[in-house]
Amino acid sequence: MRSIAAGLVLTAAGAFAMAATPPGEGARELRISLDTGPNHLRTHVVRNFAERLDAELPGRFNVRLFDSGQLYSDRDVIKALMWGDVDLALPTALYVARFEPAANVTSLPMFYGRAREVLHHVLDGPLGAAVADRVEARLAVKVLAPNLDLGYINVFSTRRPLASPADLAGLKVRVPGGAAALRMFRLQGASPVAIPWSDVPLGLSQGNIDAVATSFETLQSGSLWEVGIRHGLVERSMFMQYMPLVRREFWERLDPDTQARFIKAWRETMLDARELAAQRQLRAREIAVDHGIRVRSLSEAEARSERERLLQFEPRLVQQLRLPADVVELARSLLAAAQEEADTP
Repeated sequence: MRSIAAGLVLTAAGAFAMAATPPGEGARELRISLDTGPNHLRTHVVRNFAERLDAELPGRFNVRLFDSGQLYSDRDVIKALMWGDVDLALPTALYVARFEPAANVTSLPMFYGRAREVLHHVLDGPLGAAVADRVEARLAVKVLAPNLDLGYINVFSTRRPLASPADLAGLKVRVPGGAAALRMFRLQGASPVAIPWSDVPLGLSQGNIDAVATSFETLQSGSLWEVGIRHGLVERSMFMQYMPLVRREFWERLDPDTQARFIKAWRETMLDARELAAQRQLRAREIAVDHGIRVRSLSEAEARSERERLLQFEPRLVQQLRLPADVVELARSLLAAAQEEADTP
């Protein structure tokens, strides 16, 4: 076996397994599936969680982390949880919404271009709890809190310079999977497509897609400047988070003390993870610029103007995405209060 950093080893199966504390007799296997690569933020944070869990509950879990889609893509990982093939997964809310529509609420225009602090204020409170309750009622999972930040979704193109949302018109843009992202980018005039992330480099290099909607971190992890990305528009169209889902059968077999310490390990991991996510996005932006990508950011006034334009379509989106009215109203009221507080000197 080949040693790697942070007390982990690479097993013959290709999974990262905890090695800091040898699993005790009867240790429970915890299988984690991610489709991001070993250097991606999500993979890094989940490794940190595995280490913290091992420190909190020494020898209690045999953690096996499969990254890079070795087991399942995010598109399929929720089904894998239901089948019992995976114990912990962190899909984005867009994929969770395929099973519980309420998870799509953060994709509505009301969230477009908002500051990170405003979004955290809303998502960490009653709205996050309401969505989690609905997900747990729909799926056989335990939702851990808080969610893991990835960051803002922006648009990056190969040939067309991007100065404003109007420049998205007619662009064939690969978007994160899910009906909400497809509909939102159509409202901006783009021709969005949902293809697996693994197909993106070839699609860009062959001209089958013109642009990608993704984060700087994901752009950088895939070195997409090598396949033609030259321009970027920072519009903060969506704030992407990963939702941690634990298979319910796995969770219910843990005693209450172990459950509490499992949750404690996750929450303590998130204390550092959010700042790390923000720092990684900033650094990834710098790397993208260093590789020749021309980046333009919308001003607050421009973002507000585009949000107001998109809001006229929100009632139709709510209906199309089958969003629960009570969740939408809760989001709207919490956003208004959080924005007012942020705007108060």
